[in-house]
Amino acid sequence: MDEQPLYILPQSKMRAALAPLLVQLILTTILYLGILLNLSLLDLRAQQETIINTSSLIALVILLIIGIIVNVQRAKKSYLFFQSQIQFGTQQLSYAAITNTAPQQNILDKILKTYSIKLAPDFSLQNIPQGIQIQPYLEQMRAYARRATPSSLMSL
Repeated sequence: MDEQPLYILPQSKMRAALAPLLVQLILTTILYLGILLNLSLLDLRAQQETIINTSSLIALVILLIIGIIVNVQRAKKSYLFFQSQIQFGTQQLSYAAITNTAPQQNILDKILKTYSIKLAPDFSLQNIPQGIQIQPYLEQMRAYARRATPSSLMSL
């Protein structure tokens, strides 16, 4: 897309990276404990057990590092608001297709002072800092898009 965005909405990097990192850390720990449990049930020599234990720990640390890199890259992405649509990475949503602009907060959002808006069943604005009130802008753009293309209601 060659057109310049009208507005760029950054995500809260801390919120965007922290939640997936915590989930990944918990799941990696559970997986490692499962490996340790399985190793204790096998009849292995001490050297074999040490090799398997060390290699599995190294593999899990590598997976954790890859996950951190992916999460940080995703946290750096911003929501781009164009004349007729919102874009996040490869996802796009027309303003006329917005069905909801109500902000939502879960427990982690409240702690980190962020919120989300589920604009459509398959498109959400997430990790929005509380200091940025995007809801009125979304409502204006949705109203403008629906006035500009009255046939858009027929296609929904």
